[in-house]
Amino acid sequence: MEQVISGGIPIYKESRSNKTKTKLIEKGLEEMWQNGYKDTSIKDIIESSNIPRGSFYYYFKSKEEFAIATIEYYSKKYMENFNIHLSDFSKSPLERIINTIEYKIGEHKNNIGKGCFFMKMNMNMSSDSEKIREIILNSRKSVKMLFSSVLKEALDAGEISNTNTETLTDFIFFALDGAVESYKTTQNTDTLESFKTVLFGQLLK
Repeated sequence: MEQVISGGIPIYKESRSNKTKTKLIEKGLEEMWQNGYKDTSIKDIIESSNIPRGSFYYYFKSKEEFAIATIEYYSKKYMENFNIHLSDFSKSPLERIINTIEYKIGEHKNNIGKGCFFMKMNMNMSSDSEKIREIILNSRKSVKMLFSSVLKEALDAGEISNTNTETLTDFIFFALDGAVESYKTTQNTDTLESFKTVLFGQLLK
């Protein structure tokens, strides 16, 4: 980070070097999300980023190292997005859960045909890279713990019927994964809407 003094107050700006690295990661994420790890070449990443080839190898020794950095970057954004909705204390616990599901469904509708980035990378790489598998599992685990804790708040507030919140969390995430993969294939939003209708019908009993 680059420090700039303005009126005696230090302001931190992202350096040009970091901006280039972030651009590489963001463009590479788009390529791998669309095409998968195995069908995305370093050449694809460089061309979509519009940077010299040498810049890639300045930051990353290999495609696998780049993929790890990309998954770490996505994991951070993934957690931040869940936090925004699940930690909005102006809403009741159940409202936070519903808003989070609505957000995730909307996100996948906007990413037509891409499916779940974690699932795509897991299928492409986890058998070859323990590091990749570990990052994905830990990221999902952190989000599911937060989600389960908000479900527990909803249970304590009498907003949902008595249930095992950890089991319900697992079910919601497994069902959403299935709905997203089905949507990737059919590109029919009814798949996502059906998931939402069934889930909300159960939660709002």
